[in-house]
Amino acid sequence: MVLLKIRLRAFIMVLLVKSLTCEFDEQIILNFIERKEITQVAFFTCDTEKDNVNLIRKFVYEKSVTLQTAIFNLENLNNVTVNSILFFRERQMAMIFESDCKNVKDILQEFGDKRFFYETFRWLIFSKHLNSIILTLQNVNININTDIEIVVKNVSLITWTVFECYNPAFRHNGILRLQKIGHWHNKTSNKIKYKYGKFHRRRNMSEVKFKTALVITLNGTVDVDKYALDETSRQNNTHSRYHSVAMRICRDYYNFSYDVWNITLLAIIHSNLSTFRIELMGTNSWGYEKSNGTFDGLVEILRTNKADFGSAPLFIFRARVHILSLGYGTWTFDTKFIFRHPKNTASSKEIYLRPFTSSVWFSLIFLLVLFVFIFRCAVPYETNTDMFKNHNTFSCIILNIIGILCQQGSLYSSRLCSIRISIFVALLFSFLVYQFYSGIIVSYLLMDPPRTITKVADLVKSTFAAGCEDTLFERNLLKLSTDPLVRELRDTKIRDNFYTAQMGFEKVRKEKFAFHTMSSAANRIIRATFSPKEICDLQEIRMYTVQPLYSAYPKRSPFRKLLNYCLVHQAEVGILDKLKRFWNSPKPQCVKTLSDTEIEVGIEEFYWALMVLLVGTISSIAIFCSEFLIIRKGFKEASLNKKERKPKINRKNKKHCNVKRKTISCNLP
Repeated sequence: MVLLKIRLRAFIMVLLVKSLTCEFDEQIILNFIERKEITQVAFFTCDTEKDNVNLIRKFVYEKSVTLQTAIFNLENLNNVTVNSILFFRERQMAMIFESDCKNVKDILQEFGDKRFFYETFRWLIFSKHLNSIILTLQNVNININTDIEIVVKNVSLITWTVFECYNPAFRHNGILRLQKIGHWHNKTSNKIKYKYGKFHRRRNMSEVKFKTALVITLNGTVDVDKYALDETSRQNNTHSRYHSVAMRICRDYYNFSYDVWNITLLAIIHSNLSTFRIELMGTNSWGYEKSNGTFDGLVEILRTNKADFGSAPLFIFRARVHILSLGYGTWTFDTKFIFRHPKNTASSKEIYLRPFTSSVWFSLIFLLVLFVFIFRCAVPYETNTDMFKNHNTFSCIILNIIGILCQQGSLYSSRLCSIRISIFVALLFSFLVYQFYSGIIVSYLLMDPPRTITKVADLVKSTFAAGCEDTLFERNLLKLSTDPLVRELRDTKIRDNFYTAQMGFEKVRKEKFAFHTMSSAANRIIRATFSPKEICDLQEIRMYTVQPLYSAYPKRSPFRKLLNYCLVHQAEVGILDKLKRFWNSPKPQCVKTLSDTEIEVGIEEFYWALMVLLVGTISSIAIFCSEFLIIRKGFKEASLNKKERKPKINRKNKKHCNVKRKTISCNLP
């Protein structure tokens, strides 16, 4: 047998009830204290003050038990003193209460209304008559999380019978349950044994009607039950519907079944096989704080106790912690920016300069100058004057060296051995440099593009536009975020760019656009609409840390641990993991094939070379125009000088005059 032992840091009370006409056995009390791991004890009896002192002495001194003790007289009970000891204390404690005293029924009802039968209190009740204590507890506010043991002395006055008592849900038409857990005899060993854990033993919760709420993100009237179980559009509101399915499994785990009565915005579910019922309500918000300090949506429904538990998980916010009780985390909230990473984010200039470092480029310039100097010094001694008479200027030598470096060969065919060696070394050097440079450029085009946009700061500096899925939690997280990078991204790029998941990923496919959404919604859409090449281009950036979403209950709900036990059980046996794999589609993998490999050089990579060509062309045209104007001006001056040298003719006298400098000579006909 398995005994579920739960250590509670809250205040634990044990009510040990002693009848005046029926003595209780100290060994039962000590065994109960040991089993429940209690360190403090309080007694509620009808005895006199002297008898109470003797009772304390017996436990503290004679039994050598280290316990903090307190004692109260039920016939003269001071509620103020009791409340100060019991109400919301966070220490373990045991108390003794007498069930056959006067006004016991009223006192127990008052304790029930004050939630002293909450799971942090452990009760052991000694009673002379079992029926009388059952009738008393029927109208007491106790629930399935209550820990009450009733000890009844048998007719033989030698043995005691121990019962476990609880009510599945007092305020939900629950019926008081009594289960025999063993008996006790002083001369024999302990026969009080539990089979399985507390919530496992109490799985049959008939005659109970619960209320729960599910967040619905669709507009208009919706069939809530059909919406929760719809598996065709699992990318929409995935985490809420996944949690709803997990809670339905908890209903089945406690042997519940249901049929739908009527579903619009309010769905009522009932059972044919048992009398358990669930009232399922729909709301359009998870619950966020409004300007007046109140909440909306699911949080407000739970805060006002309109629902017993939420069918959608919630974030932990500071404002929510004070008004809700959060349970087991069932879903991991994982949101990302997804975009198609460009083939390269470097400028065209950086691509052309990237193969060599700055030191290599300066070395090449130095060697170029050195070759020019060597050729300029050697050319005047060249004997082949016909070859070098028009190519011995600095400009021609520089053009020749550049042609060698660009694999265009040399213009020179020298007879000098020094010039030949210089040309050979220059050609060999240019060949090696060209192979290194072109090889690096080609390998850069063939390899996968480097991923340079890897964090939010890079996305802010990039040329990408950005947007988010149009959901309440996306808007709320952006509004409440204190991260300066998130705020800058929100103010500069996101602004009012909120789209549905389908529209957002369509923009991702066609534009330079980064879309922020939950991975559960993204994976399924990407798998259905993106090609393998587009999937390989995708890049992800997290704007928020991954955090769990928790099941939610009203404050101090008696059903929190009941449902937590079920959810933990599902996690242990692998049910939650199977549900997550079904509802949360896995990330599409990049599969590359030869047919998908494309080598493309776009204008973004090539424009710098075009800019160099354009600058050179414009410069050559400008210089050509300048030279043309200069040459034309020279021709005009030469023609004017020629006209001035022609002889002047005196047409009247038909004399031919020759003008030479400042003297004129004329010949008569």
